[in-house]
Amino acid sequence: GDPGGGNGGDADGGEEEEDEAAATVGAANIDPETGELRIEEEPDRPSDEERPRNVIDERSFVRAASSPSDELGHGGYLPEELARWTFRSCAGRAASESDAFGGSLWDVDGGADEAGEDDGRRTRPNRRRGADYWTMYDALAFGCDAVRHEALRDDDGGAGPGMPPGADVPSRHAADLPLLRIAFGAFGLLPRQEPADEDGRDGEEEVLTKSQIGKMLLLLLEHRSFRLRADSPPASSAGGLERKHSSPFIEPRIDSSVRSEQGVEQVDGVSSPDASERLATLVDASYASLLGLLPPDADVSSGGEDGTGGTGAHRVPLGVLVDHVIAESRGAAGSGADAIDLAGFVRWHLHLSPSSHSSGASMPVSETRLGPYLLDLRLIASVLLGVRPASPPAERVLVDEIRRRHRYRYPRARDGCVQPRGPQGTVWNV
Repeated sequence: GDPGGGNGGDADGGEEEEDEAAATVGAANIDPETGELRIEEEPDRPSDEERPRNVIDERSFVRAASSPSDELGHGGYLPEELARWTFRSCAGRAASESDAFGGSLWDVDGGADEAGEDDGRRTRPNRRRGADYWTMYDALAFGCDAVRHEALRDDDGGAGPGMPPGADVPSRHAADLPLLRIAFGAFGLLPRQEPADEDGRDGEEEVLTKSQIGKMLLLLLEHRSFRLRADSPPASSAGGLERKHSSPFIEPRIDSSVRSEQGVEQVDGVSSPDASERLATLVDASYASLLGLLPPDADVSSGGEDGTGGTGAHRVPLGVLVDHVIAESRGAAGSGADAIDLAGFVRWHLHLSPSSHSSGASMPVSETRLGPYLLDLRLIASVLLGVRPASPPAERVLVDEIRRRHRYRYPRARDGCVQPRGPQGTVWNV
């Protein structure tokens, strides 16, 4: 007389029916000729399923590149925003080059001609529902571009593959070309504020517009300020010494109510100013001079009325620096477009067409313009990703830079130091 006995019998009958249904489905999925199980491909699989198992996501890269590390004894390599755009410029490279080589990254003979026509240009990031990632191929390709270009040089001493057309690059700067393409691709991802018919593009040619150049200069200036803070002793970040590192630029005040009514473009959740607003940004002339960005005839005015307390810092409008970049990128031929292509980008960085009395003409290329940024990209490739430089001189440059930063971050006292090789927990790899 168990009142649940009937229900139990029904449950057992249901299980038998489910087993029979499963057996029927299993039999239907078996190929009658080969006896193998047929796996049906879902036509509308989510894109996340295509993501490889071992990848580097954007958040992890930005955290590793921008955060200080007591173990490695450094204060970070790149500001977060610059690290983010750098990461996105290299994401998806494996997929794009796989298409160029006919589906195989290792079949060099099969797609060499087709890939060679690309001239080293990078495609847009490989987005997966807003999340970028690097595969192992992406990370190794970035590392080889950063520190192993010498291994790709021609036997006759040539500059190697991918020389941009229209740029006569000296052989001593050939190792900068792969990183310059990465930088050009990163800044090419910046939002454009110009109308479509005024962006300076000629057909499908990739160029940087004036608004993108302006944002690029702000990112380089921010990186310079970031380096001063990152290389300072850690104790100064919590004390009054941090106030000595002023902001390298002051953006114009914009009425938030007006901006919201105009529907301003949002980039990573932050309102992006239009071209005229961005070019009106006031840049600290000392930072601009350190990076070789000041034109020789720049009108440097005092910043006492900029609302920062009247510090008296000399500032110059960002638009003046942008016009100087475009003028120096054109070379002797000249051009009427308010944009620069990859060849002009290379000419500007390497001072191949400097003004007669430009402040940056007599300064080392490695210390001006994109030089500090490219150096940090090489450190990221060697220190974080573990790619060994191809030449001993290049490795020596990185080792000396690591020692210099460590010495400034952890200064030694004249009368002796309790921890001369960094704080407790520092790991030295020889």
